[in-house]
Amino acid sequence: MKRYIIFKLLILLCIFSPFRTLWAQNHAYSGLALHLEGGFTVLDSYGLAQIDSAFLWRTKISYEFPKKLQLGLAFQQSRSQSILEQDATLRSILFEPAYILFDQNFSPFAKGIIGYQWAHLTQIDDTQGLLFGVGIGARSRWNEIISSSIGLDMNIVQMNGLVDDTLINWNMYIGASLHFGGTKNTHYAEKQKAAKKTGLIEPQICTDVPKGLPVDKHGCPLDFDQDQIPDHLDHCPGTQSKNVDSMGCPLEHFARGIIREISFEAGSARLTNQSYKHLQKIASSLKRFPEVHFLIEGHTDNTGDPQENLILSQARAQTVVNALVQYGVQKENISPIGYGQQYPVAPNTDKHGRDINRRVEIKWQNQ
Repeated sequence: MKRYIIFKLLILLCIFSPFRTLWAQNHAYSGLALHLEGGFTVLDSYGLAQIDSAFLWRTKISYEFPKKLQLGLAFQQSRSQSILEQDATLRSILFEPAYILFDQNFSPFAKGIIGYQWAHLTQIDDTQGLLFGVGIGARSRWNEIISSSIGLDMNIVQMNGLVDDTLINWNMYIGASLHFGGTKNTHYAEKQKAAKKTGLIEPQICTDVPKGLPVDKHGCPLDFDQDQIPDHLDHCPGTQSKNVDSMGCPLEHFARGIIREISFEAGSARLTNQSYKHLQKIASSLKRFPEVHFLIEGHTDNTGDPQENLILSQARAQTVVNALVQYGVQKENISPIGYGQQYPVAPNTDKHGRDINRRVEIKWQNQ
């Protein structure tokens, strides 16, 4: 009686689990898992024994790899009766490699089966043989620890002994699993890391949001043009495309943004020696776009006199232009402009913010 109650509970678990995943986030996991499965097996004749179809129980331990491949080792047993009213017990050891189709909480899967089966009938000689098969099913992750599954297997058994024949058995089962570790796979973790690095904002990674920024219902910075670059980082507002760089500007043009790895001597427009090597690489890229006009912008923080900052920013932009022209960029394709402290991209209240605001930017403009 108990096994029927457990069987019904597993059925309810599988029926309602897809509805649970409608609002669950998509994740992929790797690690060990322990599976308990129950179902029904439709058996072949097993020769004169004529074994009836019966309930089956399975236990399995598996390991899931980051590439959606799962390797499992299972023990399966079913108890029935033969036409001779003899108790029959079928036991199998199975190796089951499976492929999970999607990196989602609810996903179909397909598997292969290789194993060995023993059939024991009281007062009748045992029979045993190799087993090969295939299976399909679906798995639903409820959280990092628990999942449920439903599946259908076809087993081809080559028996020797009482039965010397090739048999075909069908197994239908449902089950529940415990997952140990619950580690998101490397591919997913790298995707999140890349999203943070490029400034992409998704609900599940909205952390360390600067205080005072307007946020949406998920606690993420606002993104008016929906290009996945928040407004406070978007240097090309109004771009109605997700094919943008980390500054929110179209990727089909050469990179537009801050020219990094260059610096100037303190309070001057003279470039440091290490800056020229980086500008030489930038010039090589700019020369590939003769149809584009580039604008070099100089910016400062708010330290000092605003007028002096404006003059300094213009001089630094001109120095960068001169260097790029020296490395082969056409003079008519590039021009400087200084904005002083007018357009900060970070608060000027601390050293880190002021360092960010002292910058040189490049913008493109089609001719």
